[in-house]
Amino acid sequence: MNHENRFELTEEETHDLVRRGIASGRRKLVTRRVVSGVAALGIVGALGVGVFTAVGGTGADDLPPAGPSAPPTAPSDPTPAPTAPNLDPTPAPTDPTPAPDQPETPDPGVDEPAAASHELYDTLGSLLPDGMELSGFSAAEKSFSNPGRWAPFTLSEGADSSTGHVLVGPPGSYGDPDTCQAPACTLTPAGDGQVMFLEGAADDKDGSPASWTFVDPDGMQVTIFLERTDALMDSDLATSIVSDGAWAPIVADEAADPTP
Repeated sequence: MNHENRFELTEEETHDLVRRGIASGRRKLVTRRVVSGVAALGIVGALGVGVFTAVGGTGADDLPPAGPSAPPTAPSDPTPAPTAPNLDPTPAPTDPTPAPDQPETPDPGVDEPAAASHELYDTLGSLLPDGMELSGFSAAEKSFSNPGRWAPFTLSEGADSSTGHVLVGPPGSYGDPDTCQAPACTLTPAGDGQVMFLEGAADDKDGSPASWTFVDPDGMQVTIFLERTDALMDSDLATSIVSDGAWAPIVADEAADPTP
């Protein structure tokens, strides 16, 4: 060995060389520790992922990316959904037995007695000759006790007028033809019955009241009464009016449903 090129280090150079060696050794030691730690973490991570996957968990490839937490899911409503209505178009079987006839309910807005009275009034008006006028209808209750349906009126012709009424009632409602005696009462055949004429003047009544009553074969009666008859209605006209067939429906209705 050639020792001619050797040289002596100063104390300061020696100390510097030692410091460098120590620093280099420390860096190497730190590097080995870091590498060892990273390797160990990789092994543990791999083992953890493998175990989680083996027991049914999510693998590393299935994990969702990191990000904001998803909002909590609202709890499901335990109330069952409503059952849909039955939309089966097949109609339910019907009972073939017809329902019994129900009695007709009268219209509460119609006054039956007033309607019946107006029917009498209208019928009489339809039978009057030209020149005679009927007025003064009223649905007031009868002012006398004779049974049957009635209608008051005022009959006028020119300057003459008289109040009166028309009455449709049962046998005897305006007199009994079997007891009719002249001069106050006379009987005249008419239609399928007879007309009973009661003259008030002949019966000592004030003024000149009079009534004409048609009596049909069943005894039902149709009567026209006037307070005064002076030149207003003669007996022939009155007889033809009360015996007219227009009264037949009203008579039949009164016989089936009598008015007190």
